[in-house]
Amino acid sequence: MIALYSQKFTKILHFSSILAFMGMVIGILLGSVEILSSWIFSATTGIFLYVALVDMVPELSSGHSHPYSEEPQPQADHFYLELVLQVLGMGLGVGVMLLIALYEHELKDAIS
Repeated sequence: MIALYSQKFTKILHFSSILAFMGMVIGILLGSVEILSSWIFSATTGIFLYVALVDMVPELSSGHSHPYSEEPQPQADHFYLELVLQVLGMGLGVGVMLLIALYEHELKDAIS
């Protein structure tokens, strides 16, 4: 039975790698079309933010406890401090992204 599982797992990995390669080729072809590039960047940004927030928000609200633990979760002693630090961290991240977006050309010139 382990051999069947291994063969099935190998087939899934091969299929996944083929899809990744096809996605790369389609992305390169569509990325070279000038009209579509802004739409592709918008969709990519939206998907990235969705995945990041779906993963991050439950972690922020869990109070740093493991979600699958059977033990009762204690109340956070420093709830407001954690909240302020989390909001400041997200604000700092948004600020850094905004600065990069605003000074993109100057940063590109500085690097090259």
